[in-house]
Amino acid sequence: MQLTINGQQADVPAKTLDELLLLLGHTDRWFAVALDGMHIPRDVWSHTELREFQAVEILSPMQGG
Repeated sequence: MQLTINGQQADVPAKTLDELLLLLGHTDRWFAVALDGMHIPRDVWSHTELREFQAVEILSPMQGG
């Protein structure tokens, strides 16, 4: 499936958001995810199905001032 992940085109076999995050190695809890510009709460990642050509943003918190 073709997706745009943080601005980069990718071909991935994941069918759900949870599968995609595991595939990409995002196993810690300190990030947020947006799908086509909408924040997706963590508790629905496992049943959020991905569709061809969607945009996924994985956002990590930053420190500093």
